[in-house]
Amino acid sequence: MRSTRTLRRVALAAILSVSFLFQGTWALAGTTGGIAGVVHDDQGAPIAGASVTAASPSQTATTTTDAQGHFLFLTLAPDTYTVSVQKDGYQSISQAGETVFADQTQQLVMIAPRALRVIATQQTTAASLVRAGVGGDLYSVSAAQQQATAALGGGGNLNSAYSAISSVPGLYVPTGGMGWNQMVVIHGELPWTTGFEYDGVPVNRAFDQYNSSTESSLGLQELQVYTGGGPVSVSSNGVSGFINQVIKTGTYPGFASLEGGIATEAYYHEAKFEAGGSTPDRNFSYYVGISGYNQAFRNVDQQNGGSLATPGSAYAAYSPLFADFDTATGQGVLNLCIPNTGLFGGVAGAGAGAYAGSYGANGGFPGTAYTYGDCLSYAGPYAGTQSFNTDRENVVNLHLAVPRRDGQRDDFQLLWSDSAMQTFFNNSPIDNGPGVAQYTLNNTGNPYVAGVNYPSYADATTYNLPFGTQVNTGAGGAGSGLPYQLYYQPNSPRFRPFYGQTPSNTQDLYHNDVGIGKLQWTHPFTDNAYVRIYAYSMFTDWNEDGPHSTFGYDFGTGSPVAPDYDLITHTGGGSVTFADQFNDQNLVQLTANYITATTSRWNNTG
Repeated sequence: MRSTRTLRRVALAAILSVSFLFQGTWALAGTTGGIAGVVHDDQGAPIAGASVTAASPSQTATTTTDAQGHFLFLTLAPDTYTVSVQKDGYQSISQAGETVFADQTQQLVMIAPRALRVIATQQTTAASLVRAGVGGDLYSVSAAQQQATAALGGGGNLNSAYSAISSVPGLYVPTGGMGWNQMVVIHGELPWTTGFEYDGVPVNRAFDQYNSSTESSLGLQELQVYTGGGPVSVSSNGVSGFINQVIKTGTYPGFASLEGGIATEAYYHEAKFEAGGSTPDRNFSYYVGISGYNQAFRNVDQQNGGSLATPGSAYAAYSPLFADFDTATGQGVLNLCIPNTGLFGGVAGAGAGAYAGSYGANGGFPGTAYTYGDCLSYAGPYAGTQSFNTDRENVVNLHLAVPRRDGQRDDFQLLWSDSAMQTFFNNSPIDNGPGVAQYTLNNTGNPYVAGVNYPSYADATTYNLPFGTQVNTGAGGAGSGLPYQLYYQPNSPRFRPFYGQTPSNTQDLYHNDVGIGKLQWTHPFTDNAYVRIYAYSMFTDWNEDGPHSTFGYDFGTGSPVAPDYDLITHTGGGSVTFADQFNDQNLVQLTANYITATTSRWNNTG
């Protein structure tokens, strides 16, 4: 039986806000920040017409102070800058270590004493430890800090931004996750009240708010964590907090790196390649990143104790076969599995594995002397737990600047990111007993018999008949001469026997895939004002593929995986932001967001 449910949600959120901030936290463009300040001499008089340069590995920008000595850099890539001031008649000065955060503007006071009669004199002022414009509820983690905290993510969350998130005060990130849909609790609030964005693109799934991104650290330039409401430009709908990943851009000169690691036994293998570059005038820049890892989880031995899970051993666990049926009928304490003890009043019915096997061998139900065991079954000590993770990530971030006659440059961004993650679980015959024979006996109470009683794929027979037609499967066997087709279990091999035996080492698994595309245009009107428009599309799926959960459903194998379950979400939207920093203390910003999402869900129970 297949059931299909389509959920559609359309949300239109228009935020028109005017913010006048006086030496406080300034909300700017979603993936850039700024530096504003004033230049005066050692007597406190403003210096007009001074050349101010902000330089970092990511970007170099130059502007000129106005009549009051004010200067402003409105759209700088997040990085650490050195700010320099030069003007004839004054000493040249520079101030290093000014870190620009996305959505923030740092405020500086630069003092340039009048020039002495000495050639080549330069004065350098150390950066202040107290930064204006950064509120107590905003934390920014750089790429270097992310690398230093890489181990905080825990098993299943390696190579992810969860490590950086774990280092932020007020946040709780449990270890041992599966690399996706990780719980993040901010100040004790519910985890689904946390909003997530990927370079300004909201990645919370539409109908249940779970974070559909893997939060990979690939390409991470800066991680912003707001332990309260986010800036005006935020597109996600989290209320307890907001987390945004800012993606790297290319630099001049360019860079490239390749790293890898390998470990044995409980192994973790990983590789990552990154490259970026820019033209000298930064009219074109690119960043490309590719990464992947395989991570295994091992307990007791290489089979997670499954090889020791024989009946009566200390490593064997017990669970009720058809526990819901037994509870409903009040049968009380169950016995161990023994042959020919049936749920159907002792009438011969198909056994747990023979339910499928009998169809292939005998063509009908019932068709074998083996019966369901109304009993407790055996399983390995780590049955149903996470066994293996694989993750593949790639990111491409391109920027193209188009110079204009007025000296400004329009910037076009094309961002693409996708990930493919698989999570395997301990529920194969090898994981739950020393081999398929013991696994079959543990779960059915009957011995393994090839072609009769064995773990098999849940194939089916479908009939090409009008809806409501009665199908007689009596003496004639499956179909009784009526037209029918063979339906193989989804996601299973096709070149195999119908109701073929599942391989002993095949594990049930989750598939989690994400694809994000973003196109953005930034049009500056002046050095102090711009409009930014971007549109995005995000595809996510959560697919469950459980050949063993079909055979061992409630049989003690502990599988959290459905036989065949697909959840697919497509989210699209866009945002328009206008900002005008008409002086170094006052910003006007207007933002409008539109989001639409469609979700489809299939649950094929066979």
